[in-house]
Amino acid sequence: RLRTVVAGLGYAESPRWHGEEFWFVDSLSATVHATDLAGRRRTIAAVPGVPAGLGFLPDGTPLVVARRERALYAIGTDGALRRHADLRPHARGAANDLVVDAAGRAYVDHEGYDAEARDRPRPASLLLVETDGRVREVADGLTFPNGLALTPDGRTLIVAEGYAARLTAFELDADGVPRARREWAPLWGHVPD
Repeated sequence: RLRTVVAGLGYAESPRWHGEEFWFVDSLSATVHATDLAGRRRTIAAVPGVPAGLGFLPDGTPLVVARRERALYAIGTDGALRRHADLRPHARGAANDLVVDAAGRAYVDHEGYDAEARDRPRPASLLLVETDGRVREVADGLTFPNGLALTPDGRTLIVAEGYAARLTAFELDADGVPRARREWAPLWGHVPD
C-alpha cells in the first residue's frame, strides 16, 4: 500500500534512510531534509550551488554534494556547512551523486562537461574522496554517470551511466579503488538515474 509522507517538494533527490528517518535533498529549494514515517519533516541545511548527492560518514555526519559549486560539504548538527572536499580540480561539469562506504570514503560522479552551457558531451570520471578530504579520479570514460550504489557487502560499486543505458560495476580493492570494470546490466532504451 502506498501513501504520501511528504508533499510540496520542488525536486526531491538522493533518498537515504538514516537514524530512523528518511533523508533527501530538494534541489529546487536548495535544502536537505529528514522526515519520519508520520511525515514530520525537518529542514537540516540550506546548500549553495544546488544540492544533489547525500550520504553519511561512519560517525553519522551527513555529506552533501553542491552541484554547481563542485564541492562536497559536511553538515554540522547545527546545520552549518563545512567544506569536506573541493571537487573543482577534477569534476569537468556539475558534480552529482554520492555514495559513502563503511570506511567513510565518498564516491562522487559528475557530468563530464558543462551541460548548462550546452557544451558538447564528453566522458566523465568517478571521484574518490578520502576521509581527510583528498580527492582523486579513480575511473574515467563514463557516459553521463548519474547514480551510485554499493552492494550490501561493500565490495562492488555500481554506476548508472545515463546516456550509455547501462549499469556499470567495479570491484573495490582494499583501499576502496575501483577495479575490474564490467557491465552490470544493460538497460536498452532507458536512461538510468
